[in-house]
Amino acid sequence: MSLSNETNEGLSILDILRGLMRRKMLIMVPAILGFVLGCAFLLVNKPRYLAEAQVVIENQATPFDKTVGPQDGSSAWQVSDHMVSSQVAAMRSDDIASRVVDQLSLDKNPLYNANLASRGIVNRFAILLGFKDDPSLYTPKALAAKTLASNVTIYPMPDSNVIGVKSTAAEPNIAAAAANAIVETYVLTTREAGANDTDRAREWLSKQIDDLRAKVTESDQAVERYRADAGLIRGTSATLSTQQISELNSQIGAAENARIEAQSKVDAIQSMMKAKGDVNSSSDVLASPSLQRLKDEQIIAARDITQASAIYLPDHPKMIAAQRHLDAINNQIKVEAQRVIESLQSQAQVANEHAKALHSQLDKLKSDQTQNNFSDVRLQALQRDAAANRTLLQSMLNRFADANARQDANLQPGFARIIQKAVAPAAPYFPKSGPTLVLSSLAGLLLGLGLAFVFEILSQPAMASAAPVQRDGPKAGAIHPPVASTVSGIAPGASAATKSRIDMNAFLASSPRPWSSAETSVLSSKVPPTPPDTFGTMPAAATVAQASAMLDVAAFGSPSTLTHQSAKLAECFERFAQEHAMKTFVFATIGSHAPNAAMIALATARAIVAKGKRVMLVDLSSRAMSVESLLNLDTGPGIAELVAGKTDFTKSVTRDPQSKLHFVRLGDVSDVAHEESIIGRLPAIITALRKVYDFVIFNMGEARPSVVQVLANADVTLLMAREAYLAEVESAAKVIAEVGTTKTLLVRLDIEPPASFDTRASA
Repeated sequence: MSLSNETNEGLSILDILRGLMRRKMLIMVPAILGFVLGCAFLLVNKPRYLAEAQVVIENQATPFDKTVGPQDGSSAWQVSDHMVSSQVAAMRSDDIASRVVDQLSLDKNPLYNANLASRGIVNRFAILLGFKDDPSLYTPKALAAKTLASNVTIYPMPDSNVIGVKSTAAEPNIAAAAANAIVETYVLTTREAGANDTDRAREWLSKQIDDLRAKVTESDQAVERYRADAGLIRGTSATLSTQQISELNSQIGAAENARIEAQSKVDAIQSMMKAKGDVNSSSDVLASPSLQRLKDEQIIAARDITQASAIYLPDHPKMIAAQRHLDAINNQIKVEAQRVIESLQSQAQVANEHAKALHSQLDKLKSDQTQNNFSDVRLQALQRDAAANRTLLQSMLNRFADANARQDANLQPGFARIIQKAVAPAAPYFPKSGPTLVLSSLAGLLLGLGLAFVFEILSQPAMASAAPVQRDGPKAGAIHPPVASTVSGIAPGASAATKSRIDMNAFLASSPRPWSSAETSVLSSKVPPTPPDTFGTMPAAATVAQASAMLDVAAFGSPSTLTHQSAKLAECFERFAQEHAMKTFVFATIGSHAPNAAMIALATARAIVAKGKRVMLVDLSSRAMSVESLLNLDTGPGIAELVAGKTDFTKSVTRDPQSKLHFVRLGDVSDVAHEESIIGRLPAIITALRKVYDFVIFNMGEARPSVVQVLANADVTLLMAREAYLAEVESAAKVIAEVGTTKTLLVRLDIEPPASFDTRASA
């Protein structure tokens, strides 16, 4: 931060407002000019009207507008975002624009044909410079289509299948007519596209039908020729051989039944004769007429014997004659029954022979049928070809009939429907008189306020004179004191803090203490010979107020011992980092209870940050000797809360108000044991910080045994002490070398401000 910027701290908002009130004309003139420009804009731009029409993209085909009946679901198409975008591009095509121009005769309208309107000087000048196209280079129709395209906005509505068409024109009726003509023409083109496809389909179907008819005739003839050649003559329901086999099977069944029936009758009569000696109970025997007659005679003869036995004895001649007559009748019955049996056996034999003959004929037909089956395979193949040709022909005929029914474009279903027609607007949409005048006036007012504010800031008197300040820092071994006007040139409105800082700057610059040549040689060497090496001298402060005032002077960029020495220390750190990859530095004091370690660490870290490096300052000192006390910051979470898991790293990091430096507090520590447990967790944190930052600087404050863990993980340790504590420094350096620090440097705290410093710092 430069000194000239800091000197404006006395400028208040109230002073700026008072200065703005003194520049009323500077504020009002741009506002009035903005109002006038708004009126001119309204006069130059003619009112324009906006009309909007909308169409929806959808599948309008239904199963009932086809002559061949409903189609399967696989032929239905779905509306997608790509299709809607394609239809938007189709509506923007020159073909639709040309048809709309012919429909509305826009080529004869001066609003769309600039050749029919007079050209102003401004338009001619714009055409001459190439800002506008020369309308005379276009035909009337092309010029009207170009103007129509520029006045129409076609866009898809988000999350829908609706397309909006906005048309602007100087006349409301023309705007509405143009929007409606575009959507109507587009819908008609979708139907015409279907009609054109239908015409092409009709021509293709007509040729296919002619070819298929010839193929069907040829395939049917081939089937019949092969059937005749193979002898596959068809009967009423099947081929002739199949019918013969079926009939033979029926006859064989009947013959087998007759044979079985006759044989069963014969077997029954024979078993009856063996068992009973007669066949009187056989139904087949009883069914014979001769046997019936003999049975009647038998009954009569038996009755006569019964009657004669009542009169004559068995030996009587009449009884003997009657008995002989009855025996003769019984013999005749047996003879007749035997004839019946022989007849039944003959029938069974005939039926058996007939069945054998039928079986023989069936075997022959089966042999013939096997050959016919092989022929039938070829016949079925020919029949399938013929059936496929007939099916395809029938399908083509149905589709041809459907295409004939859709010759008219109005009968096509299309895939767009108008859901909103444009209506002539009653009021123009551009320009709006009221908002235009308000915005132009408000823009002029804001411009006037901005100009007045800039002039007020520039006109404020300087708080300090513009004495040149050395920006690049003093050279090694010399500090240039400020010009005397730096102190005497304080403006009347400067604050007390500014005065004290200027006085402190002059005081520090008045007592420089450059490094000795021996100390400079230590800086230039890569590895000092024996630790601890005496690095140099740094200014010491007795109180927090003194240290804070010295840091403020260094923050101004004014020459001071702290500024000069911290810059050299930062340069040395950069050399260590480049040559030895040292990134972790520890600042600690011995025999001092003042915040000198925090002051020097903060000044050095700011000097490194000013060179574009990323630096993290970790404060592990007590509150009285910490960085936050020097910066007068409120307490907040730090390492203690981070280790305990009460906060995260981003909330524990604090930004230096005067630089891009990051630093972390120690946090709330209850006792020494708590501090040792926290510091014991630091190696992991140090490893993580080294990966993120270019330099990691620790402020230990007063050296104490609990910080040995940090010293063991440090690359360089800076021990700061006065001349009286050099023996303690040497002992501490040995201990530090034993725990693992790579390098230990001694910084002598020999420069101390006089006793009057406290009075000036608190003024």
